[in-house]
Amino acid sequence: MSDTGVEFQITGTGLLGGFSQVITIPLQWESHSGPRSPGDPVQSFPTEMIGMQGQIFGDPDFCVLNLRAGSGFGLPSPGQTLLTDLPTPDWNVDSFFDLTYEVDFQGCPGSVIEGFGGTSAGSLRILTGATPAPEPGVLAMLIAGSAYLVLLGRR
Repeated sequence: MSDTGVEFQITGTGLLGGFSQVITIPLQWESHSGPRSPGDPVQSFPTEMIGMQGQIFGDPDFCVLNLRAGSGFGLPSPGQTLLTDLPTPDWNVDSFFDLTYEVDFQGCPGSVIEGFGGTSAGSLRILTGATPAPEPGVLAMLIAGSAYLVLLGRR
């Protein structure tokens, strides 16, 4: 289990046109990887996002803003990692997850999104690539991603 944060640019449409806010959601996540062949100059192995979950508290616009993703929530999120040995002691790392996610939100009383809420689901590909990276035995895989959410709700 690891902790990180993801920054979202949230932009309203329709009745919420003009609403725009940048929110950072702290996330806890867990991924698993399949077997690899230590010592091989090229190593390819499957990965899977088991769980990614985060929520914010105390926001004046969102009384509820929850994000969840990963197979542990019934949201398939497979991936793949490719490690390539470089002539230096470093490695090239290419990795992705095809992340399936759900977002729940509810607008707070008195905010421009009061009365709006719901659940949105979707998928996106999270890519990471680093050259050079440390030897894979000590490599900590970092996931950096950004996504644009469109607030769609019903009054």
